Amino acid sequence: SLGQLRVGRQRLDTLRVNSNGDSSITITSSAMKSGAQFSSYPTTSNRLINAFSHETDSVFFTPSARGTFSDSLIFNTNSDTASEQRMGIAVSGQGIQAIFNSTNGTTLSFGNLRVGRAAQKTFAFSNTGDDTLYLQSPTDSGGGFTIVSGPTSLTLPPNRSDSVIVRFAPAAK
Repeated sequence: SLGQLRVGRQRLDTLRVNSNGDSSITITSSAMKSGAQFSSYPTTSNRLINAFSHETDSVFFTPSARGTFSDSLIFNTNSDTASEQRMGIAVSGQGIQAIFNSTNGTTLSFGNLRVGRAAQKTFAFSNTGDDTLYLQSPTDSGGGFTIVSGPTSLTLPPNRSDSVIVRFAPAAK
């Protein structure tokens, strides 16, 4: 198992392949069964492993989407033992991603407000994904807007909510 990994990142694990017999063994091929989220190295055919020697193979997990994925690394060899002529190793991993979800959409509308008056609105949001959401400090732009409070943290764990309170107090028409 290559565990949980953020979508778009890559993780590898290695596997030591031994030749325990009294003669060398040839790996005629080794590849992932489907190869969608996983890849392997080396990919060359007819690799020779001398008797009582080994090679190190790698499996890479690069999730392109959220979800749980599985595959198999398949080895074909010239072994004298039938059960070792085609061997499979199961691999699995989970692609995770933070998902920003706002109940207000992408804008806060204060409508018409008289000069000298003030109004506050709350911009509420949540992380509906399965990975931590990393936020930047909120900034305001335009005259009359200030951030009153929030968020409580710049990291939002999965299934959590937070908010920012914005104040609008126009000084001119």
